[in-house]
Amino acid sequence: MHGLVLLDKAGNVLRNSIIWCDSRAVPYGEKAFRELGRSTASEDF
Repeated sequence: MHGLVLLDKAGNVLRNSIIWCDSRAVPYGEKAFRELGRSTASEDF
């Protein structure tokens, strides 16, 4: 799948990122389901 890591001109990472298929992202997805609601968190954009 696709992922994006933003770098500055010197090659330094601007922001940490976790792509959707990384198991470390599970708590973030669970939080989104709880706080936004399942229908909003599952909506296609």
